[in-house]
Amino acid sequence: MKGQGGKLYDVTNASPKINLSSGHAVSVTGSETTTPSACGAAATVLADAQSSELGMKCGIAAPPAAASAAGDKGKAAG
Repeated sequence: MKGQGGKLYDVTNASPKINLSSGHAVSVTGSETTTPSACGAAATVLADAQSSELGMKCGIAAPPAAASAAGDKGKAAG
């Protein structure tokens, strides 16, 4: 996910799993790590990532392989 300022976060281990096909905005919180990401060197892995739907419908559902988000240090929302 892309956070505030364009920083990329690897949230593949978020719990519960993020359902990109739902079209709902989500919030993801976690702790930034130095663990290498399977998503590439530019992505920061979030440890203990927790996700929750925000109850808002996004205009366009993200494709299964990507998501756009806004967030803060250790946080990403999409």
